[in-house]
Amino acid sequence: MFEDCIKCGLCKENCFIEKAGFESLTSFVSGDSNNKDLAWVCANCWYCQEHCLQEVNIMEGKLTLQRLLKSPEAINVGIANVKQCGFCLPIDEDVLESRVDQGLDKFNLLDETTIAYLLG
Repeated sequence: MFEDCIKCGLCKENCFIEKAGFESLTSFVSGDSNNKDLAWVCANCWYCQEHCLQEVNIMEGKLTLQRLLKSPEAINVGIANVKQCGFCLPIDEDVLESRVDQGLDKFNLLDETTIAYLLG
């Protein structure tokens, strides 16, 4: 899926996650890592693909890998949270009250019908 990659490293050079000091999908694409699970470590900014001299479809490769690999538990937890409250982090009434205590606006959680529609 990344056969046309010439391993120049431009994808990795322009990756926000790599710039922050962490390995990302671009470490796998550029050949600096054999860890296919890095397909899940991506900010979805498309900078890697925009800077690719060979026009490798990095994002399509990422999606292909994600379909083939077992998703990490953190992804599964995030999906479960979205199904529950509409956000990938758990937000409940206690969190909403804490927001108010800190001077932030309270907001309404999504109802089950809206969540089901969005995930449709």
